Amino acid sequence: AITETLIGRAQFISEVTISGGEPFLFMDSLIQLIKNIRSFAPHLKIDIMTACPKTCHDRFEDFKWVIDNVDYIGLTPQHSNELIAEKIRGHKSGYDRQTFYRNIPHKEKFGINLNCWKGYLDTKEDILTAVKHYNDMGFENIRICEMFDKDELFVSIEEVLGIKMNSAFASGCS
Repeated sequence: AITETLIGRAQFISEVTISGGEPFLFMDSLIQLIKNIRSFAPHLKIDIMTACPKTCHDRFEDFKWVIDNVDYIGLTPQHSNELIAEKIRGHKSGYDRQTFYRNIPHKEKFGINLNCWKGYLDTKEDILTAVKHYNDMGFENIRICEMFDKDELFVSIEEVLGIKMNSAFASGCS
């Protein structure tokens, strides 16, 4: 149904973002969707938003195929310290994510999304450490994101970094 909808509207759109839940939990369906889009609407830019679940590790060749056949992947690792990241995710990963991230090919296709949360990633030092950590791995596109899920967890990037963003969208945006 997704493919038919995209094909029917492909002339009116230029980009498709596949997000979740978690797209990589359905690796076979994700690969088929990408093949269908590339076959019937090759002009469409394909983006994926992910946290890279264990299926990316366990099916690394398929993961690499996806990387080769999409335009952009937004990766949300949650934190550069994996123990803190696991607390944020609410479960253990089951694989060494930091080594996995280090070995990802075509990092130029990736953007790292660092979500600021009170008690987890909420100081200038923590944010700069995380940015440096992923930049040292070869990721150059790193976004620092304010999260609005719960007021008690909100962190103002402007306040933490001591900057004023002039954008009309600064409050509450990456």
